[in-house]
This record gives sequence, structure tokens and C-alpha cells, in this order.
Amino acid sequence: MEKVILEWQLIENPEHQKIERYCHNCGKKVAFEDSLKRRKNANGKNIYEYAIYKCENGHTWNHKLAVYKSTAEIEEAAPVQTWQGSKLEILKIGAYRELDVEEIEIVIKQVRGKWRIDKLLGQQVHDLSRSQIEKYIKKGAVLLDGEKVKPSTLLKEQQRISLLLNIFI
Repeated sequence: MEKVILEWQLIENPEHQKIERYCHNCGKKVAFEDSLKRRKNANGKNIYEYAIYKCENGHTWNHKLAVYKSTAEIEEAAPVQTWQGSKLEILKIGAYRELDVEEIEIVIKQVRGKWRIDKLLGQQVHDLSRSQIEKYIKKGAVLLDGEKVKPSTLLKEQQRISLLLNIFI
């Protein structure tokens, strides 16, 4: 009769981040790809953080990531971040059940990109396929903030995913 709490940061892999928009130098809509370079610009009391995107011809576009108020807030609120994608724990439901764990609660601390609950759990839960995860979401064994949701629900920061292991077969 135990509850395990995990904290996850969901950061989309930058290699897959492409944004289609108008390039002023090319004169048409093109795909811009993340160059993995970051830039910070101070303007008065605000500090802006940008991701530098490049089109196929090498033209750049700065995508605003965040705005901070002061350097003290940056040090407290935003520690150095790596852009290598999310490092999430692979969940083995069978191992947790052997330890008499009844519930696994996952706290989503940070979200960058679009993350569906069924796809995320399908990747991270070792014992179950995505279609099985979808069944458990519909059955109420997987809750988001204590409520039943659709399998295609997008995740947001500070949400809590609860896996009720006593309902899992």
C-alpha cells in the first residue's frame, strides 16, 4: 500500500522541431529547423531567450522561448537546461506491483512541445502497448489531475498523471 511520486520534464527532441513560416529572404514559406543555438538579449528590465532557427538556405529566424524579469529570477527559476530531449524513467508496472505499490503519480514539471498522454505513457511504460494504455485511460485506471480524460489529451505543466495499479491487470 504505497504511492510513488515521480517528477518529469517533457522536452521535445529539437532534431524533430521544424516550423513552417514565411522567410523574407527566400520570399516564400519554408521549413525552419532548430539550430540548437540559444541567444539571450537584455532589454531594460527584461531578458529575452531565443532559439535560433534556420531555413534550408541558411537564413535565420529567432523564436522567442521565454522572458525573464531579472538575473536573480533566472538563477532561481530557470537552471541551465540541456536540449537533448526528455530523460524520463521507463516504468515497469510489474516491478511496482511486486513492491505493493498501489499508485504511481507523475508530476509534469515542464512541458516543451506537444505531448499526448497516451503516446507519452506508450513510450515510457515498458509492460503495456499504447492501445492497452488507451483502454486503461478510458477505464479510469489512468487519471489526469484526478479526472478521466481522453487518450489524446495534451499535457500541460503542473498536471499530475495517476496510474492506479490495483485496476491494472
